[in-house]
Amino acid sequence: MDFGEVLSKAWRIVWKHKVLWIFGFLASLGQGWGGGSSSYSFDSQDFNMEGWGQGIPEAFWAAMGGLVLALICALFVLAIILWIVSIIARGALIAGVMQVEDEERTSFRRASPRTP
Repeated sequence: MDFGEVLSKAWRIVWKHKVLWIFGFLASLGQGWGGGSSSYSFDSQDFNMEGWGQGIPEAFWAAMGGLVLALICALFVLAIILWIVSIIARGALIAGVMQVEDEERTSFRRASPRTP
């Protein structure tokens, strides 16, 4: 297998049909965000928490808890939406490349999934 030929053909397809870039970007949205790791560990001497939070009403903490919970739920829904969009975009990317291979042309509308 000539990898140079495969890579040059892939480069020509991607450069000529830039609509595939959109699908590639959308497909990458649902791949997850792997964070880096850190070797620093915190211990009790790093933070002086004495007297922290005194004088703040409990209603404030209840409201903050509700706000944090709402934010977590919103981020979860957003993650699911991005995951679904990435699956659809992956299919459109595959369809677009297949159209280029078969017909030498593609477009956003032709590569996008259609509903029957």
